[in-house]
Amino acid sequence: RLAKLREMLVNLPQELNPERVNTTPEAWLSTLKEIAEIVGLSLSVSGSLPSDPSKAKIFMQVAQEGITNVLIHSDADAVDLVLREEPTQYVLQLSNPGGTGMPVTYGQGLSGLEEVLEMVGGRLIVNSGKSFTLTARLPR
Repeated sequence: RLAKLREMLVNLPQELNPERVNTTPEAWLSTLKEIAEIVGLSLSVSGSLPSDPSKAKIFMQVAQEGITNVLIHSDADAVDLVLREEPTQYVLQLSNPGGTGMPVTYGQGLSGLEEVLEMVGGRLIVNSGKSFTLTARLPR
């Protein structure tokens, strides 16, 4: 599954800026759902990416890394992606209801995401146990 995902992610739009690539956040989420389905993962998405293209791109990276981690570290066949706006922040929460079965360790992917989020005043929270949950917060 992972090799197939990597192959598919290469073709995923990298920019949301309409001046460079005419890809909307909604189109990106739709493509991500299709890719997840192809590799045998049911991706439930609620909410929408931030309208700010730079923040949407960061959330795209978080979703991509989270789904990749689910495929590497679990045998899950479902992932929930919740996107929401709060008064002072945007929130992305990616959950694998089946958990990982092992403690989460920060490799290059999660460490890199944490660094990107912190550079723009955001935060990454990783929880594991009965479920694996990756939460990213960005200021509005």
